[in-house]
Amino acid sequence: MMADPHGESVRYRLLESTRVYAAEQLVAAGEREELASRHLRYFCDWFVELRREHEQLRPGIEAAFATELDDVRVALDGALIRRELAEGAELLAAIGAGCWLGGGLGLEGIARCEAFLAELPTSESRLRGKLGAPLTNILSRTGRVTQAREAGVVAIGCARANGHGPLLALALQEYAFVLLYSRDFPAAECALAEAEAIEGVPPLCRLVSLNCRATLSMETGELDSAAHTYERLREEWRSAGFGRYEAFVTVQLADIEFRRGQYHRAAELSWDAISLARNDDASAYLPYILVLLGEVLAVSGAIDAAGGPAIEVIGLWARGDPGHFHVTLAIELLAYIAAAEGDLDRSARLAGYAEASFARIGYLRGYAPLALYERLTTHLHQHLAPNELAHLTTQGASLSSEAAIALARTLETNAGTLAT
Repeated sequence: MMADPHGESVRYRLLESTRVYAAEQLVAAGEREELASRHLRYFCDWFVELRREHEQLRPGIEAAFATELDDVRVALDGALIRRELAEGAELLAAIGAGCWLGGGLGLEGIARCEAFLAELPTSESRLRGKLGAPLTNILSRTGRVTQAREAGVVAIGCARANGHGPLLALALQEYAFVLLYSRDFPAAECALAEAEAIEGVPPLCRLVSLNCRATLSMETGELDSAAHTYERLREEWRSAGFGRYEAFVTVQLADIEFRRGQYHRAAELSWDAISLARNDDASAYLPYILVLLGEVLAVSGAIDAAGGPAIEVIGLWARGDPGHFHVTLAIELLAYIAAAEGDLDRSARLAGYAEASFARIGYLRGYAPLALYERLTTHLHQHLAPNELAHLTTQGASLSSEAAIALARTLETNAGTLAT
């Protein structure tokens, strides 16, 4: 038996040779399948309870997931193999989107949700709705807006068929966010209004609706109203001990200051959000915050400082999901920096890659990325002949994610690194 200290707690594990021997003995005794089923039920029951606590604004589910990831994977894999689909789907639904995203495992979360949805009978509307909502969330948060929109429609349909109010509210909220990212504001308002009218939802659901309402206000230009709501949310998340959600709201406030042209204040708030994200291990939000900081610095003229955040974002995502839209945003930011430094050839190729990458996943740039993109394209059109620009951007569009990252990283020496 080996002891592994984890902060104030200690976890125990078997030596690998002992673990293999024990597994062989279980098979020999004909007990392996029963024990595996009990293992699945244990984790299902535990995470369902953690989800209930999370919805009552008691943090802990993300930390438990990070600690138990290997066991969770074994439980989910076994559930599919043994056709214990209901228990596996319940566990996966209880885990939710935030755990996968927070651990930088968005692609795995998508794959697991899709695997269970492919196997569940169409009559299982409750479970399909419970899986459809987190799938919609993960797809949208990884920039796959077209797929997220499709998943959201299915999730809402399943929730309606089941007649479960809180489940429908969750599906509508996730879909409303997708519609916001799609710039379909009237449809987002309809989905959000329906979600807000549903009674009996847990406190977490209420705050998510409030966050969606603030985001809708921000995207439709009602900046004062959005700022007021975000400030209220920031206090609620802080008092509940959800540092990662406080980080997200803080960067939204930074986005508002960017839209107001208050670049210094936007940078200050971005640094505050980065500190919160690092302290609370909110890796799901850190790339978003870093990209915004880089965009703020670039647009405000601090070109020398803008590359560090972009390089860090690429480092965070390059191995697990090189095509992630945050990586592409970072690459586009580096394209802007290259243009500002006179490296038009590299800039145009990186810009061509970013445009093609966004088109593939249906991603629409938000306010800050769009401001940067418009400046970048204007600069390139002013300084490159049309035929040359078309040739270079076509070359960039054909690059793989890995090749684009390698090309972008050649700017790293000049960009420097971000202070922690």
